Amino acid sequence: MKKVVTGVILIAVSFAACEDKFNLKAPWQEVMSIYGLLDQSQPVQYIKINKAFLGDGNATDIAQISDSSNYNPVDLEVKLQRIKNGGQVGADILLSDTILEDKKSGVFASSNNIVYKTRDTLFNDSDYKLIVKNKKTGNEATAITTLVGDFSVSLLANSVGFVVSPGIYSSFKVRWTSVPNAKIYQLKIRFNYTETEGQALIAKSIDWVFGTQKINKVKAGQEMYQEVSGANFYQFLKSVKSSSFPNNNVIRTDGFLDFTVTCGGDELSTYIDVTKPSSNINQEKPFYTNINNGIGIFSCRYVSNVVSKKLSPNSLLELKIGQYTDDLNFQ
Repeated sequence: MKKVVTGVILIAVSFAACEDKFNLKAPWQEVMSIYGLLDQSQPVQYIKINKAFLGDGNATDIAQISDSSNYNPVDLEVKLQRIKNGGQVGADILLSDTILEDKKSGVFASSNNIVYKTRDTLFNDSDYKLIVKNKKTGNEATAITTLVGDFSVSLLANSVGFVVSPGIYSSFKVRWTSVPNAKIYQLKIRFNYTETEGQALIAKSIDWVFGTQKINKVKAGQEMYQEVSGANFYQFLKSVKSSSFPNNNVIRTDGFLDFTVTCGGDELSTYIDVTKPSSNINQEKPFYTNINNGIGIFSCRYVSNVVSKKLSPNSLLELKIGQYTDDLNFQ
């Protein structure tokens, strides 16, 4: 099975026979690594483009050199084409390079984390073709994606009720309707709160992420929901105590909840399935990409939010004195 490692391709070939020794390296071949999810709910679209590399020495040391994985932006032409009814609509959308400042340090260089962006409006009645051309070598990679439809998230109550009375938990449903071209859906609840230490007020948040849901056919109009358990909410807060609430010398005040449902296209769903950790003894993974003359994934998503939902009075009381969270210093 052909195996390609995203961002880095390591090639090591050795051969020895009798008294002759040879050190062989495969001929250099340019491979573009491209990752992008178009999302018309966001004001800016980002495409990440890297190059595979081969170098002498330690691969980890090479990965820390940004030039080993980043193209010089002046060498690349990155553009989108809007496709409708089989033909291009409007002019090419040219993407400009920018540097993301918030990349965490790790195996790969965190400096000069170059991405390509556009603020052009996207239309969900069209497909979009990505074209990335290396002007120095003439190498070109392409991909195409549909966009998913717009949708909204529904909560029936104005406030969030996790409990009926102290120790008696309730549940509720976050609802939405499936949209064209979206195969996978996922709910995230963000719990926002404030920590007070002395005169300092610090706004913080914790994300409670649910499992993904899929529909069998990528079509619109299917009623969907995620059931949210009140008991599970407080148990979740307890489970992250050591990482999110390590300091008991601060006073915590409840804030509000944000509900976010993200949906993704069929290609994104397939990519997630292929790359997720194996649950059986066979750790060999198939390779998946929808980039022509490259590797990576180019697909679509859409994000819908319901924000700033307050906890009900009983839910607030449970946060302060309940069996799972009474030691988290919420006032």
